[in-house]
Amino acid sequence: MSKVKFFKIRKSFTLSKSNGFGLLEVVFASSILIMFLVAGLLLIRGSSRNTVTGKDRLSALTLASRKVEAVRAWRDSNYFSTSVTGDINWSNLPVDLMTVKCYDINSNEVTCPGFFTVTPTLTDINLAEMLKKYTITITWTEYGVTKTASLFTYVKGCSQTMVPVATVGPADIINVIDITGSMSSYWGSGPPACGGSGTTCEQKIHTARDVLTVFNNQVAALNASSGINSRVGLASFPDCQSALCTKWFGQVRSALTTNIPAVNAIIATLGAGGNTPLADGIKKAISVIDTNSTHPRAIIVASDGLANVNLNGNSDPTSTPANQAIVQANIAREAPYNATIFAIAIGNDFNPTTLQAIASNQGVCPYFYVANDPNGLNDVFNTIFEIVSKGETTYICPEESWPPPPPPAPGVCT
Repeated sequence: MSKVKFFKIRKSFTLSKSNGFGLLEVVFASSILIMFLVAGLLLIRGSSRNTVTGKDRLSALTLASRKVEAVRAWRDSNYFSTSVTGDINWSNLPVDLMTVKCYDINSNEVTCPGFFTVTPTLTDINLAEMLKKYTITITWTEYGVTKTASLFTYVKGCSQTMVPVATVGPADIINVIDITGSMSSYWGSGPPACGGSGTTCEQKIHTARDVLTVFNNQVAALNASSGINSRVGLASFPDCQSALCTKWFGQVRSALTTNIPAVNAIIATLGAGGNTPLADGIKKAISVIDTNSTHPRAIIVASDGLANVNLNGNSDPTSTPANQAIVQANIAREAPYNATIFAIAIGNDFNPTTLQAIASNQGVCPYFYVANDPNGLNDVFNTIFEIVSKGETTYICPEESWPPPPPPAPGVCT
């Protein structure tokens, strides 16, 4: 009996050995495992870098907005004089506002060099009208790459003593933000490291969140400095971002409020996904308007895509969604809503005809802007803030108005 049992054990052992993995199979399996591990590490690294980039950009823009608000406050409580020869005397601009300064990663001022470098510049816009552009540029280094962000405002000289004009009432501002699937893509398809041919490894939704937050913070700072109560509201589209969605609509994220930090907290949670119900996004913004308020009203629509969902929530490849968006914009402009609409095209894949038709007109040109990169989006929102922030006391020359809108060339909209 023992010999038979031994033979069975030996036979079993021999069969097991013959079914084992060969060297080639082990190498192949190990290679696949290594590939998955490397891909996972790269994904984690990319996500981490994206988070750091967004955090640093928001810190940079917050630093810039502090400087710009200081210049605005100085501009609106002082005036520029001229010398006997008529040359512009810019020495009245405080030295502190023209000094290069440095800050650490937590936005604390430090001796240069620091993590952030803040550089102010004055650029001539129109010498005859004594108009200059004040720009704050923030630079910092991130993963060996130099990053920049900037904000600007205008300052103006006067040959006479400037006189104050009556303070205009606060504004009601409703942002309508596109959070469709295309907003998760990188600006210009991203650089080679992100699989594209561009230079910015930053998703458009991240930039939009940061810029909206800075814009709202500017409104809050103006409220605090001038004692007005401008309100902000928020709508987005679509409301459904799952792959299982069969209908898409706009969504009211916040009613008009002076609790701006609460709105910023909502903005921080926005993700990207789904189709583009532009018309219903504008319709939801209309529902936020307070028709009993005497405040001037503004709706800011920012989108990177083509309207492809009709008001019934159905995907629609025809021109109907775009036409419905234009109709909703026309409703918003008319009584009892009386809103001024600003339209922003994000990136390079959009319908300019639709967005221009959505925008309100400023003389011969609509309030239509194109942002091709993160800094461009910053500049657009900064420009819009200059227009809608009418709650501050301004000063003008006796013979002219402020701010002096530069006339566009005949037939040309910029």
